[in-house]
Amino acid sequence: MIKSANQYAVHSLFSHDGNILYRIPPYQREYSWHKPQWEDLFEDLIDADGAHFLGTIITLDQTTDTLEGSILQVIDGQQRLTTLQLLLDALHSEIAKVGSTMSAARLEPLICNAQAFCRHKED
Repeated sequence: MIKSANQYAVHSLFSHDGNILYRIPPYQREYSWHKPQWEDLFEDLIDADGAHFLGTIITLDQTTDTLEGSILQVIDGQQRLTTLQLLLDALHSEIAKVGSTMSAARLEPLICNAQAFCRHKED
């Protein structure tokens, strides 16, 4: 039974505040996207004028202890979620590299601009 069908910004899916753990069940296919699929997704996000619909991500709530946070089993959307996580990890890595050689005053505008861009594209 579907309990909700809401639209969420991507940053809310990966927010630490949400305390969400995504689990990929063993019956799901392995991650299979390559550069053409990544580029299509990234270009869609960059070219979007305002919000961009990423497609449906279907999860099954497997939470048994609310103090541990939400445990969501991914039924559909694994390729997109994984690709977005890889993008965020790559951005974090690059910002960390640049951050070690830049002063905080110069780094802060870059991070703020990236966050504003991501929120603008996702909201």
